[in-house]
Amino acid sequence: MLGRVDALTDERSGIESSSAGGGVTLLAPLQSVIDSLRPYYGAASDEGWGACGVRMRAEMAGAQGWRDCFHIRDGCLIMVSDVRRDLAYTEQYLGGGQIKFHFRLDGDSMITSEHGRETELNPLSFGFLVQPMASAKRESPRPVSHERSVTLICDPAFLDGIIDSPSSSLPQPIRSLLRHGDPDFHCSSLPMRSVLHRIVAEILDPPFGGAMRAMYMEAKTLELLCLALGALADDSETSVPLRPRDVRKVQDICVLLEERFADPPTIQELVRQFVWNETQLMQCFRRVTGMTIFDYRQNYRMERSMQLLKGSRISVTEVAFEMGYEHPSNFATAFRRHFGISPKAARGLT
Repeated sequence: MLGRVDALTDERSGIESSSAGGGVTLLAPLQSVIDSLRPYYGAASDEGWGACGVRMRAEMAGAQGWRDCFHIRDGCLIMVSDVRRDLAYTEQYLGGGQIKFHFRLDGDSMITSEHGRETELNPLSFGFLVQPMASAKRESPRPVSHERSVTLICDPAFLDGIIDSPSSSLPQPIRSLLRHGDPDFHCSSLPMRSVLHRIVAEILDPPFGGAMRAMYMEAKTLELLCLALGALADDSETSVPLRPRDVRKVQDICVLLEERFADPPTIQELVRQFVWNETQLMQCFRRVTGMTIFDYRQNYRMERSMQLLKGSRISVTEVAFEMGYEHPSNFATAFRRHFGISPKAARGLT
């Protein structure tokens, strides 16, 4: 557990810091997050991340795993979670007047405000939370679940400094907080776009450890935040809300595209199979995935070909044919355009 806290000053940023047990010096905003987690998580360690990162391990009965917390910039933190739960329980957290952007790959939870308003968080969802200062939020994970998620915690001043005026295209609760600073509780959940999914997966499974991981986290956090704000603006600008059945249709189309990546269905086939207007199909697909149908299929083919090149001994020509290319040269061109390296060079990657 963390030891006694002594106030210090971090020379890099001028932010007040605190000293944890084992000689680790943590930035004060990071210490605040740790204190909020302490009823449920303990055994803090820095994992070689120094003042800007700490790992908290689950201590609740029937739970195992961790939450990694990193200080990214003044007013911006990230929490990366990988927690398995076998029993039902509820965690309660008080608001700090921040905006939280939550990206969930796996696991189900129910978020409940102190006034009883409920929002369900499901796998492959993305949303935001505006929580007034000192207001209570309860989170009840589903028993026998495995949460893998990323949460960005941003002060209003930080967001205000990176947004060109409180954009009218952002959701009203965020605009209200940035303009007036006195928010009502708001929690929303949307389908996660593929471009966000990729970055969240990279954050949960980083290629670096130690101090390099902290640098990697900063780069990926800022990329994720920019894309998340863009996704929220796009969704806010769309007058017709996505219906759950439309989201399910898009998810089914994605499965079909992945199954038939080498011989993809035409748009007209999809229209007939899913009994959907062509324009609405294409608009909803782009809103849910962040890509066109062609781009989604192409992205899947490239990612799959990379896996084959790195994980098997089949030739580049065989990979090209398996991906549906008649000419290996066309495959090599598409691969280089997507990854920036040749298929042969990809064989040397681990």
